[in-house]
Amino acid sequence: MRQDVEQIINNTKIDETKLQEAMRIIDRAARIMEECCYDTDTKAKEKLIALQTLQNELRELTGKENYDIIEVNEYWSYTSLETKATEALMQEPFRVGLPEEALRELITEIFRSGHLEKEALLDFWTDFLEMETGIDEVMDYLFNENDKGEIVYASVDEVMERIRRGKALAEENVILL
Repeated sequence: MRQDVEQIINNTKIDETKLQEAMRIIDRAARIMEECCYDTDTKAKEKLIALQTLQNELRELTGKENYDIIEVNEYWSYTSLETKATEALMQEPFRVGLPEEALRELITEIFRSGHLEKEALLDFWTDFLEMETGIDEVMDYLFNENDKGEIVYASVDEVMERIRRGKALAEENVILL
């Protein structure tokens, strides 16, 4: 495997020993936000201090200096606690500028690994591929519907062709603006 591809894949790995602690912090912070009515709660200031403390703990645990604890507010309405903690522990996606052959290898590895079947990883790869290709909704390029109506991975060749066309279309739109 190419070194740049391996490095990108390694960015999705987390320190599993920190997962339970991240989950504890996130759950406590979300519950404080749920309980607190800042307009009428006489203990709102105490709760805000507790929330700030939890944010600082999470920042120290994750190494993310700018992590905003508000991101975990009511997480249960859209994801699981484990997914939210995993996202907090993962590195942020970033643009690398991969050549086409490296992008092909990366997509092959993503398909092979089953990463797209885990919510936190799906979110990471969506953000990464959108940054890397400059194409919105690039995740749609990775899937097809089979004759049974099931969603399946597209072939890597098909994905790469879709990305080429999407990049060309994006470049045309930039020129027209």
